[in-house]
Amino acid sequence: MIGGIREYFGQEYRKLKWILDNIEETFKLHGYIGYDGSIFESLDILLKKGGEEIKEQIFYFDNIGLRFDHTIPLIRYISENRDLPRPIKRYTIGKVFRNEEPQKMRYIEFIQADIDIVGSSTIWSTLDILDTINKALSKFNLQYVINMNDRRFLDKFVEDLDQEFRSKFFRIIDKIDRFGPIWVRENLEKEQIPVRYLDELLNIKLEDVENYSKEAYDRMLALPCHFKPTMVRGLDYYSAEIFEISVPNLNISIGGGGRYSLFDEKDNVGMSIGVSRLFDLVDYKETNRKVFLAWLDDIEYAKSIANHLRSIGIVVDMNTENRNLRKQLEYASKIYDKVIIVGKKEKEKKTIVLRDMKKSEQVEIDLSKLSELLS
Repeated sequence: MIGGIREYFGQEYRKLKWILDNIEETFKLHGYIGYDGSIFESLDILLKKGGEEIKEQIFYFDNIGLRFDHTIPLIRYISENRDLPRPIKRYTIGKVFRNEEPQKMRYIEFIQADIDIVGSSTIWSTLDILDTINKALSKFNLQYVINMNDRRFLDKFVEDLDQEFRSKFFRIIDKIDRFGPIWVRENLEKEQIPVRYLDELLNIKLEDVENYSKEAYDRMLALPCHFKPTMVRGLDYYSAEIFEISVPNLNISIGGGGRYSLFDEKDNVGMSIGVSRLFDLVDYKETNRKVFLAWLDDIEYAKSIANHLRSIGIVVDMNTENRNLRKQLEYASKIYDKVIIVGKKEKEKKTIVLRDMKKSEQVEIDLSKLSELLS
């Protein structure tokens, strides 16, 4: 199997589906409209977001590339459909691709769940995004914090640096969580950028931001997030408030976003949840509402029982092979805790045999009581 790709089968797939369903239901309840775009985009369009520097992260052939996020397909689609009423609230859940070195919890193919509001500059749109993300994550009993910063503050903070040094400074600072302040200090010195910028930034409090940008200060003051002065995201497109969803003590991000300008759309805000990372952090317990139905002699009688149980939400897997009862039970024991057994005798008596595979115990039950017992 190719490194950096994960596949989901059986219980893992059911866990993934449970996560996705909870996130999507929350997005829909908050008024976001679903959009499923193509995984392919014009390479020229993809490069407009991050420039040539991001080209190394794109899987591409000829002039076609695989999407590396959900934002570019959204803005491209909106630019092609100008009659959509503003603001546009949309969600997208699907796979994205990045040509990077696979690492622990860092994949080349992964699932993101995105929400965006396009065409709104107000704080209310930002608050709506944050509220929706918080409601979605609340489904998973996960400890997390949403950090914030503002590009207007950061730009003012380094305005006396040459443009070349500004970009280098931000790209080095952005790695402080991964490599630590000592690494950042050493690399600033290598690039001949005064380390006093690092020292000052590390000591800045939210109230100090007003001295650099009142707009940034007022916006962040009203947002229910934790101010993190060293957080830098999306140098080429974020324009104001930025966010990162972090898990304490694990030093990883499970999502982020912010306010951005892209192509000819200037007033937009969005956030994404990294579902593939979330999957590794969330506990999942299945309700044991599934059984295997082993049958002898009369498949139609077995089908009638299976269909009744399915109608009340119980998962029923039936034998489909030419197997005797012993072989059916051997198969079922590897997957199921409970097995229903029916044959000619049970049909005549209108009963079933319910077998506990873990305890190797079974009991004969009147058919009329089966639904209540399994429920």
